[in-house]
Amino acid sequence: MNLKPVLLILLFLISLHGVFADAGSIENLLAKPDGSFGTITAVEVLSTGISRKSFIAGEVSGRRTETILVISKKPLLAEKSWGVSVSGVLVTISSQKALITDPSKVSVYIDSAGRPMRIPPLIREMGINWPKVSLAELTETPKGSSIMSMGFVLAKISIGRRERNSSSFM
Repeated sequence: MNLKPVLLILLFLISLHGVFADAGSIENLLAKPDGSFGTITAVEVLSTGISRKSFIAGEVSGRRTETILVISKKPLLAEKSWGVSVSGVLVTISSQKALITDPSKVSVYIDSAGRPMRIPPLIREMGINWPKVSLAELTETPKGSSIMSMGFVLAKISIGRRERNSSSFM
């Protein structure tokens, strides 16, 4: 049996894994030293801190889930199961790696209606540029029209009706 073709295919597959799989992965970020700037893409908010200034981001990697703590001095008003990308500085706190960031460096994946959503399958692996919005922008919506609740949809509908009604009077 000639092993050359098998070895060439194996080397090719290993090189593809390096090109596609880990560009913005938690695993790749955790390998960097403290003080490094890094970005994780297409991860899910698994849980939020009581102070709302932190959350655990996670991604499924094979059979296990890789996680990292995301911390900010300002509130990070992300909700559980939202898909996010985060940039920040890597630090170690009590032997756990964490990413220090702020709301402007957290992007939330959104659907066609502008609502936060779960991570679409394979977006990082396939290099798809899915629509995102900054968490800072998302949480700066006026009171009564929070994008994090159904109030947003109702407020949007009522504003649209007012605009149509007011334009008919002019």
